[in-house]
Amino acid sequence: MFINIISGIVILGAVGIILLRTLAKSGLPIEQNILTTSTYQNNGFSSTTRETASVFGLSLLFRAIVFIVSIFAIFITTNSSFSIDKLLKAYMQWDANNYYRIALGGYSYHIEDGMYTTLAFFPLYPWCVRAVNLLFQNLTVSGIITSSLLYSGGCALLYKLMSFDYNKSTAVRCVVFISIFPHSFFFGTMMSES
Repeated sequence: MFINIISGIVILGAVGIILLRTLAKSGLPIEQNILTTSTYQNNGFSSTTRETASVFGLSLLFRAIVFIVSIFAIFITTNSSFSIDKLLKAYMQWDANNYYRIALGGYSYHIEDGMYTTLAFFPLYPWCVRAVNLLFQNLTVSGIITSSLLYSGGCALLYKLMSFDYNKSTAVRCVVFISIFPHSFFFGTMMSES
């Protein structure tokens, strides 16, 4: 119990400092001496809105390319005929089914053995999927699109945060490395990882 409290305080403190630094770099007048140490050197660069938007666009393009490659991979590896339903079913693995159920009918929609199995999942991602579903009328497609958009926004934010402290090549490499990481496949599925 004590360790949980201490680790919670450390995590909240770190998140608070990151939030304050982000707000200070965005132009909000915040006292800088509480946010830095005496040996801290700011080697960052000033990223423009255009650069950040291009990171968003390129990240979205990367997710589209991964999706197209997955179409070919599923087509090549299946013995039967290819269908869109098989492709969408491949993206509905593991936690994606639970997010689908929450987006479809809320937390009380699915009961297994008398227990609500979806209570362990946070509601923001299914709410976003339901909002996107107003346009596309297919929860699986809406989930994939929502994940891709959130992933691209996360890459743009990561690039912006890296620009505060590091040079441009380091910020770009950081976004590229998170994009090609083997587990980055989950950023495009109907899960909250993105």
